[in-house]
Amino acid sequence: MKRTYQNKEYADLKKAILAKKLKSLYILHGEEDYLREYYLTEMKKTVLGEGAPDFNLKKLNGRTFDLSEFNDAVNSLPSFSEMTFVEVRDYDMYTADEKTAQQLITILSDIPEYCCIAFIFDLIEFRPDRRKRIHSVIEAKAKVVEIPVQEHSDLTNWIKRRFKHNGKAISREDAEYLMFYCSDLMTGLISEIEKISAYARSDTISRADIEAVAVPVPDAAAFNMVNAISQNDFGKAVKILSQLFQMRESPTKLLAILGAQIRRLYFARLAYEQNKDKNDIKAMLELRSDYQARLLMEAAPSFSLKWCEDAVTACAETDLKMKSTSIGENICLTDLLIFLAGQRSV
Repeated sequence: MKRTYQNKEYADLKKAILAKKLKSLYILHGEEDYLREYYLTEMKKTVLGEGAPDFNLKKLNGRTFDLSEFNDAVNSLPSFSEMTFVEVRDYDMYTADEKTAQQLITILSDIPEYCCIAFIFDLIEFRPDRRKRIHSVIEAKAKVVEIPVQEHSDLTNWIKRRFKHNGKAISREDAEYLMFYCSDLMTGLISEIEKISAYARSDTISRADIEAVAVPVPDAAAFNMVNAISQNDFGKAVKILSQLFQMRESPTKLLAILGAQIRRLYFARLAYEQNKDKNDIKAMLELRSDYQARLLMEAAPSFSLKWCEDAVTACAETDLKMKSTSIGENICLTDLLIFLAGQRSV
């Protein structure tokens, strides 16, 4: 699924919060949990006031969702306040039976002016279905807001601010590496920034600090494995693979990620042969950042076209071996790594 980085509905929500003029019905969804929860909190502050008592806030959960409880929450008058706020988490109105859907349509078509409702999609994905009758009400009444993943430039500045809050500094390049190494979702980055800040002895965060305590995403680990092979550091490549095994990552998943990384490298090598630059790589591979494209372009000259071709073939053969033989999957992956290291040439 293609990621969204900015959208009009998200911008409109921020403006509505600043102007203190929220609509009556919202649906919040998207990958970026941290920002989704942040803006939900800001919405509640806008509607109920800072530090307001909880009796004007009603919370419901999809697993135990009760229609009469929802109706009461929506239509209950506010106490010592002008507004109420109803938060419904992980309830998929599109899967409701016909009777429930009709009752929901009735409730959502006539929301009291003193009530603001927010449906939050956290553990389940928001999947609108135009075939359902309730969709017409959602289209007419709701503001559907996808909370987007942040642009890398904005996220880099946010990372620098988080480290500064902890009394540390980090270069732009190492902040980009942290996103590559750990993920570009703020929720996961917060805990990694705290760990790295506590570990680092120097006032300036280094790449070594990041790699010492942060947990890498498999994509970054796969790139670092291939990069270690390019530097003839087979020991480092094996160490990275062992760490992934210890994290209980599925060997099948690891092979898919490693194969995808090698195909990107093959593409980068072809681009290098044709004198293309990182901007071409970024566009053709639909990479999110200049940093990822730059890493590929820097690595490409270290591998021959033949190595890349043989590596792509070896990944396909390993996939077949995993599916058609009794050889252990971990052994198959380790054998693949040994083959890649043995075949490396410039």
